[in-house]
Amino acid sequence: MFFGFNSFEGLPEDWVTGGKSAGSYKTTSGSLGNLDSRVTLVPGWFNESIPRFFSDSRIFPESVRIVMFDADLFSSTVVALAGTTMNEPDSAQLWIFDEFVPEEARALEVFVKGFGLRVTPIASDKRHMHVAFRVESPLPAQP
Repeated sequence: MFFGFNSFEGLPEDWVTGGKSAGSYKTTSGSLGNLDSRVTLVPGWFNESIPRFFSDSRIFPESVRIVMFDADLFSSTVVALAGTTMNEPDSAQLWIFDEFVPEEARALEVFVKGFGLRVTPIASDKRHMHVAFRVESPLPAQP
């Protein structure tokens, strides 16, 4: 199963480094057309849709192993990281970032430091725009 999260309202704020204004990428239909039957789109802002998604008794957070982040903005990426981690913080995951520099990279750095996660880069394209990390949490206790 694959789940995609999207507000369908566009960017919630200006994406300065991407050169896009708030509202860019808005879709009026709330749909991406015909999708594979294994794909479910979850509409809404990340801070609302991700917790709602994981509170659904049909979803098993421990089965979430691969997460693709394409949130563009620092603020949206932090919210998505928090929503992913707070539901199953002890499981190893693979996180893949699209457009990793600079907002998504800064969000990961702040989030990892703030929550004591260990992330290991395992794959990247030549420009480090698309980067994959193995995430292990929490960090071992320090003596």
